[in-house]
Amino acid sequence: MSNLKKKIIIDNEYLNLLIIISVGLFLRLFYLFKKTGNIFLPNLGGDSCYHYNVAYNIASSLGPKTSFIFSYWFYHERIPAITDLYGPGYHYFLSLFLYLKNDFIILRTSSLLVGLASILSAYFLGKIIHSKKLGYISALIICFNFFHI
Repeated sequence: MSNLKKKIIIDNEYLNLLIIISVGLFLRLFYLFKKTGNIFLPNLGGDSCYHYNVAYNIASSLGPKTSFIFSYWFYHERIPAITDLYGPGYHYFLSLFLYLKNDFIILRTSSLLVGLASILSAYFLGKIIHSKKLGYISALIICFNFFHI
């Protein structure tokens, strides 16, 4: 195979991957701005506030604890709860973003970055395991999976 033909095939491979990532970015931005309410303000409850609270406490050197009582959602220093509902390191990862800027939108966009990185990793993992075709199929499944967006 000539060098020019190899270069065209390699460029085409990354162009297809770029299209899949662009579609994934569009879907995640659409969900972030249209389906989740005002992304600049914490809502009154739910997972995003919970994760923000735990990551904020880690960034403030309090450890992986919540400082809110979920049923009433008010600050209560004397009853911190150790959190273990999510994967190890998840809240530490989120707290790294809070070191950049202590803002709720930073935590919301961190999920967007992780989503795009998982599309890439699915492609390369599928490519390593079997073929480029499996890599594209894996990336497309992650791209369009509603629970992953």
